[in-house]
Amino acid sequence: MSDSELDIEAITNAHCKPCTVQATIWKDKRLVGMLHNFEISTCKTNVLRYSPTKRARREVTSPDVIPVYSTYYNGVDRKDRDTADWSVVLKSNKWYMNIFYWIIDGVNHAQFITVQSTSKEENRDSWIKYLKRGGRSEFQMDLGLALIEWGILLDCPNIADLKDKSKRPAYMRKTDFVPCACKQCFFCKNGFTRGVAHKPPAGLPRFRVKLDPPSPAKPPVPPNKHSRKRVNIKKHVDW
Repeated sequence: MSDSELDIEAITNAHCKPCTVQATIWKDKRLVGMLHNFEISTCKTNVLRYSPTKRARREVTSPDVIPVYSTYYNGVDRKDRDTADWSVVLKSNKWYMNIFYWIIDGVNHAQFITVQSTSKEENRDSWIKYLKRGGRSEFQMDLGLALIEWGILLDCPNIADLKDKSKRPAYMRKTDFVPCACKQCFFCKNGFTRGVAHKPPAGLPRFRVKLDPPSPAKPPVPPNKHSRKRVNIKKHVDW
């Protein structure tokens, strides 16, 4: 067997190793169950818990995964909060689509945290805006625009072909592009669209919309006035 075949076999075996998952049940204030592939062991460590009888904290034994979770559980809460605010999920009756959207939400959150930490360490000017208030919103929009541009360039490497309506991808409109003035999307940056308030071509009059005159205001309706005078119905009504 050649060296290249040995390398391929080694890489294949490394990626095909079974993943060990351990279930841990521990009695804290209540039963706590964890399913994890980290800290796979039967070793125990000491953690501090409050004792009502001694009215102080004392050391109790616990599995190794308990202090690890107590240290890093804040990341789980942040991910859940991020998914609740910036999820890309679409309604679907297919269960596997929900799993797909859940994975995408997790990847987006991990990307945002990575970008934030990288911008702090390397002082990248283009990423500093993601550290400010509203940075998560800007990151989501920039990521979407970048993915759209990347997808269009995959289907149409020659940008000039987009001017020919017959050469456009199947998912792209075959009519004129919708006016846009964001100066950030793929079509604005490449000069395919113009602003909503753009000037008409030379020689064409500017169209004006004629609005209907406002309808006259209706007179206010006077409030109903009820009399408090007692009336004897028998005297006025002939039965």
